[in-house]
Amino acid sequence: MDRIAEDVETVMYEQYFGLKEKPFSLTPDPRFLFLSADHKGALDHLLYGIQRREGFLAITGDIGTGKTTICRTLLERLDPGVQTALILNPLLSEREILSAILEDFGITYPGQPPRKTLIDLLNLFLLDQAKSGGAAILIIDEAQNLAPNVLEQIRILSNLETDQEKLLQIILVGQRELREKLESKALRQLNQRISVRYHLAPLSPEETVRYIEHRLTVAGAKGGIEFTPGAYQVIYHFSRGVPRLINLIADRALLAGYVAGSTCITKEMVSEGRQSIAGNGTKTWPAFRHAMRQYLRAPGLALGLSFLFGVLFTALLWGVGSFGPSWSVIRARLSFQQEVPIAGAPSERAPVAGGLTLPMSHADTAFRYSVWALPSQEGEPLRPSLLVGRFKTWEEADDALKRMQTLEGLQRLEVIETNSPPREER
Repeated sequence: MDRIAEDVETVMYEQYFGLKEKPFSLTPDPRFLFLSADHKGALDHLLYGIQRREGFLAITGDIGTGKTTICRTLLERLDPGVQTALILNPLLSEREILSAILEDFGITYPGQPPRKTLIDLLNLFLLDQAKSGGAAILIIDEAQNLAPNVLEQIRILSNLETDQEKLLQIILVGQRELREKLESKALRQLNQRISVRYHLAPLSPEETVRYIEHRLTVAGAKGGIEFTPGAYQVIYHFSRGVPRLINLIADRALLAGYVAGSTCITKEMVSEGRQSIAGNGTKTWPAFRHAMRQYLRAPGLALGLSFLFGVLFTALLWGVGSFGPSWSVIRARLSFQQEVPIAGAPSERAPVAGGLTLPMSHADTAFRYSVWALPSQEGEPLRPSLLVGRFKTWEEADDALKRMQTLEGLQRLEVIETNSPPREER
């Protein structure tokens, strides 16, 4: 019933604002592509690489930066003579990915032939394409999840060529981990073959404003919807320019404006919309876990994080006063070592997440503030609370809280004193 009610409200807000469709959908619709400087650069690099018949191309970017939308737009801009195969599920074996590629190219075969037969069939198809003046492109999305042996199989496919040109162009699209995986010693042969690379960055504050205006225009807005400067500022603050997060927050802000009966979206409406997202636990907990894996990059840290959640939850049941010694035990169990800040020097920070640095635990009672995070967790009535860092001043803790808001899947964040529980626990 809640889902039905939400859908009805969404339709009503589209009618209320005079929109033809939902402006901030999460689907990768090329019609809504906003060509920021980075997105235009990525698309230009891909088109250049295809025109030059380069063998391997790679597009990387953090979660939600628009990589899949770029791929969909690229497919629409290719000449009719170009045959394409798009692999969206990279969690395949060597044989499975070959079968998927042939199926996407429309190549049929009887039974379950061996891998060599599949490669021979693909080679014949590519030779026919080359003779007719066409081209063939393989796009693999979420390529950071490809197993090393499957990536090696993909590299072997790039050997299909004539004396003059490559028969198959391969575009790898993935998150930042793809770059790290390709730089490993085991994949150096593949890495050396990638001739075109581009990394997508989040939008700037100015681009965030133009992005929202662009999507509203495509959805049919005719100037009747106004976001105040404060609303834009809060959207960027919460999203850090990540298009997927902008869509989530802006969509809920419009819903808040509809409920308030206003076509002027204020920063209070944005904050209200953002809180409704954070409260949607069943959907955001998997995203939170994925985001933590994205930001916490030390090898083996996933085990430490799981241990961290369990022990911290137990500590909160006993009372937050026991948190100090528990944190010391937990920190010792993590898979990497971090130096404790020197007393009286709270500016010293330890890396926690790519670009996100926080002071670590400190025994000095002067460091009495922490960030309390409540992640949403699907199907579990008890959600483990997470306490992050120790800070000497409330302002330092609040600054860390604001940077943690870039992580998806947190139901709420709050600065607390470590000798008193957060409001929800009182």
